[in-house]
Amino acid sequence: MTELLPPGGWIILTGALTAISCALVGSFLVLRRMAMLGDAISHAVLPGIVLAFLWTGSRSSPAILLGAGALGLLTAVITEFLHKTGRLQADAAIGVTFTWLFALGVILVSALAGQVDLDQDCVLYGEIAYVPWDPLVWNGMDLGPRPVWLMGGLTLLMLAFVLLGWSRLKLISFDPALAASLGVSVGLWHYLLMGAVSMTTVASFEIVGAILVVAMLVAPAATAYLLTDRLAVMIALAALFGVLSSALGYAMATALNASIAGSMGVVAGVLYALALVFGPRHGILARRRAMKLLPVAALLFLLFPPPAAAYDLFHPRPRESMRELSTDRPDITESPYTVDAGHFQLEADAVSFASNKEDDQTTETFGLAELNLKAGLTDRSDLQLVIPVFLRESSSEPSADGARSGVGDLSVRVKWNAFGNDAGATALAFMPFITLPVAADGLGVAEPTIGLIVPFSVDLAPGWGLGTMVEADWVSDGEDRSLDLVTSLVVGRDVTSTFGAFVEGVTVVSTAPDGPFQALLNGGVTLALSPNARLDGGVRVGLTDSTEDLGLFLGLALRR
Repeated sequence: MTELLPPGGWIILTGALTAISCALVGSFLVLRRMAMLGDAISHAVLPGIVLAFLWTGSRSSPAILLGAGALGLLTAVITEFLHKTGRLQADAAIGVTFTWLFALGVILVSALAGQVDLDQDCVLYGEIAYVPWDPLVWNGMDLGPRPVWLMGGLTLLMLAFVLLGWSRLKLISFDPALAASLGVSVGLWHYLLMGAVSMTTVASFEIVGAILVVAMLVAPAATAYLLTDRLAVMIALAALFGVLSSALGYAMATALNASIAGSMGVVAGVLYALALVFGPRHGILARRRAMKLLPVAALLFLLFPPPAAAYDLFHPRPRESMRELSTDRPDITESPYTVDAGHFQLEADAVSFASNKEDDQTTETFGLAELNLKAGLTDRSDLQLVIPVFLRESSSEPSADGARSGVGDLSVRVKWNAFGNDAGATALAFMPFITLPVAADGLGVAEPTIGLIVPFSVDLAPGWGLGTMVEADWVSDGEDRSLDLVTSLVVGRDVTSTFGAFVEGVTVVSTAPDGPFQALLNGGVTLALSPNARLDGGVRVGLTDSTEDLGLFLGLALRR
């Protein structure tokens, strides 16, 4: 089963699962202003790991989890005790507790080096690069890397904990006094949350190390905290940013030959810095603009309250109140915004060209009129039909059966905007789709493909925008099935009122045995001809051997 993914895919998957489990509990730490407690626990569990190892003689024993988890809870108890009775502020209590416990662990590792199969580098950086070579074997069957199973189980456990305790966790996070007055045991749920943090930290400790655990507990949740005021959305965004940090961090580490865990942490920090400066509501620039615009906005709202109206396919939104034209092209990252209810939109690659050279063989693909026909169903949803009218693929291989040409596959997509469709600085959407194999032989998929696309966008400083996307495709070639995971990040700039430019990075990981890691860089420009018409063009450059070397495209978008 280890062969289902390339080594990089297992590493990214492990980092993503770690990020999701950390986001589930880290969001509550950030809300309760206890973010550094995760740092304290991640360091303070070291003595428990060493003592449990000396007792059992194995790093994989459940006793390791119990010993480290006990030290994690002890850290929370001691910190609370020092804060309440030791005349110390919370941050000072955390600093005192984790420094001496971590120092004690380092002394134990150093003094018992001949008996303990641990070292300081393992503690700090983990072993995420070795995840693909740590299989879980049962009855002689390779079930895949052990860390993936461990982190997958932990993610499900943390998800169940958050869902079951959702109302109580919200109460103790936002208003502990109200929670106590309603009969909620604030102390019990506090230590249950600390236990969940300890469990997450301990399970992640050996795999990704203390540095990445702290980064994933705090940075994605803090980034999401700057972008939304809704807890459920915050947790979802924190998980999304964590997954992006894992994928982009691995790509960065591969390109720079650097530490994988460190690179993932750096990407998480960069995403936080972008949100801190350019966050649409709580960013530095946004707060400065809001202070200037708040009196004017309040007056306009009182004088001209927004009308309450519901539009659909048969009751179109009036043209004078239509939103700004938003398209799913020319970048690969989809837009979270939908077509206005009752209106139609055409987006198309008017012409496209791609070339790829592998060994002595060159493959070229020419496309004409790849159409995306959209209809606004409601003000939060639209229906899309995507089909390339003409594709032609030719190869320089002498044994090839000449060029193949014809119509491409038909994709049916439905986009639903979760929030931000109307004047939102941030927006999130979900887009399930199915691709039907109607193309000529060899030009499309062998069997129907289903998938889900989750795009998210943020308006940064005036004229700047950032978009990201996670896409999962369930693919079959007629014999085997595989899962393709696509992640992307795009930054766009409106240079003038009519001219814009963008740059984008995309990665693709497949579970197919012969599906290598892919990465590409995409860039281009847009030219608005009118509020309802736009031209675009750009170039795509492959960054890995398995990606097409070069792609060129020209396209347009029209709205009625």
